Amino acid sequence: MQLIIQSKNQVSPSQMLQLAAEVYQGFSDEQIQNIKHIALERQNFFTKTIIEQ
Repeated sequence: MQLIIQSKNQVSPSQMLQLAAEVYQGFSDEQIQNIKHIALERQNFFTKTIIEQ
């Protein structure tokens, strides 16, 4: 899983870590595992070739 943080303002490494830590805030352990499972199932979603001849 890759988390990309984009900001118009300069963000320090500690601020980036804090933002990343907040991604799952409020979710139960089971909900987090479900989200990770879905993400892993789709890891090749954007890399598959759709061109058929």
